Amino acid sequence: MPLLYLVRHGQTDWNAEGRMQGHSDRPLNTLGRIQAAAIGSRLSTAPLTSIYTSDLQRARHTADAIARYHNLPVQVDERLREVGFGAWEGAHMEELAERHPIELAGWRMDPPHYLPEGAETPQQVNRRVARFISDLRALPQDERILIVAHGLTLRTLMGLVAPWPYQRRREVVENASLSTIQLYPDHAVVMSLNDRAHLVEVDQILAVAQ
Repeated sequence: MPLLYLVRHGQTDWNAEGRMQGHSDRPLNTLGRIQAAAIGSRLSTAPLTSIYTSDLQRARHTADAIARYHNLPVQVDERLREVGFGAWEGAHMEELAERHPIELAGWRMDPPHYLPEGAETPQQVNRRVARFISDLRALPQDERILIVAHGLTLRTLMGLVAPWPYQRRREVVENASLSTIQLYPDHAVVMSLNDRAHLVEVDQILAVAQ
């Protein structure tokens, strides 16, 4: 059965600053590039048969750092984009909590009862990710597929193929983390979630530097 390697992109400045990113096309920062190199090394011997990435550069550059170890094309797919946050993109979470506490609380509910102007609805995100999953299920059963995307997009994908308990659907998928899912015709099994073993040395170096 197809095995999915799910990787969130490395850190950007907006991640570090606590800004809403969404469709905004922010590049990796210095730490993000180091994280991308670390996950690339981690997966250098993985038996990948295909690589898919969001079209946003933070994901594409992370995918490139992994693809350099594999003789495979990086396939860009807009369906893997982060959730669009509309008018909130670029805003600090602290700023939103201060200026729009009721709206932010509503947005954080599951499903959200409030959407910023121009934002994607959960239904829109579910539909595009579900179409991507449908394409994956049509691939040969021995496929080993790398997917580089974004925190909420990956949570949506995992929730669609392997429904999680409510509390787990709200877990953060960290930058450059690795999750793996075994995909079956009618269900899926989460094999690992938010694995950061390849980032331990990076974290230790940062802790010393601080």
